[in-house]
Amino acid sequence: MIEIEKMCCQTPTDVLQRAVPLYESIISNLPIGAIVASGSCFNFHYRLTEVENMARVCQICGKRPQSGHNVSHANNKTKRRWYPNLQRVRAVQNGTVRYLRICTRCLRTGRVLKPA
Repeated sequence: MIEIEKMCCQTPTDVLQRAVPLYESIISNLPIGAIVASGSCFNFHYRLTEVENMARVCQICGKRPQSGHNVSHANNKTKRRWYPNLQRVRAVQNGTVRYLRICTRCLRTGRVLKPA
């Protein structure tokens, strides 16, 4: 996931919100950390930064931990979490080989293309 960080603020945030989809389409092939110069309608620069995905969340389907209760025979309830079965897998994403944390459901159904 790519985050666009505003480096100097000289325009309102609504312009930034309109600029993000435009810049994402233009700069999808630029390396992380590159400085992107301002366009004709922008008065500031952007820096591309790689955003770390949250732990215990599938990077394909977004499956995340669920919460609930352990229930004993005496009907005592204690809070607990159920975590998705995530595996670290080498996969092809946007033409590059990366390590992804994906759930076994996505792995089984073929939502991930493994490198040859």
